[in-house]
Amino acid sequence: MRIRTNDLILLILFTVFIVAGISKSISANFIIRSQTLLTTFKWCGIPTLILAAFFAYRATFGYRDKMMPLWRNITGFAVLIFVVSMITFVSFEGMLIRINHTCGKQKKYNMSGKVVRIECPRREIPLNRYSIYIARDPENDSVKLEVPSINWNEGQPFQKDMKVGSLGFIYADK
Repeated sequence: MRIRTNDLILLILFTVFIVAGISKSISANFIIRSQTLLTTFKWCGIPTLILAAFFAYRATFGYRDKMMPLWRNITGFAVLIFVVSMITFVSFEGMLIRINHTCGKQKKYNMSGKVVRIECPRREIPLNRYSIYIARDPENDSVKLEVPSINWNEGQPFQKDMKVGSLGFIYADK
């Protein structure tokens, strides 16, 4: 298989996009992930599938070898669409988190309430995050907040100065 110059340029740009997006997605300390996931799905769901289909096609049928069975290309295409779409989705989510943190007006927000549930991930899975469910007082609802450590107990009061970014995501860096 011979890599063409256009393919190499696309691969480099895609790799930079992935690294920039995933690094911000992982580094967000206190964030309500359900907000970011829903917004990413609404705004970037179709572009994610288009990019995934493009790269999957280029990697399978774009280099069609006469000796390669058709079933193998179809299987590779399906697997690559799934893998590339997952990676692209997380990268888009990280980019939206980055935009939320850095662009536009940032409003102060005081999250207060009581910790009602704690989720500790299994240790064997890398990049898992701790989550706490907070019953917020003024809003009279419950939110799942990703936190960097598990220094919380159920029933403990929660008080944190946070921000609402330009896209409406509630977050805190420290």
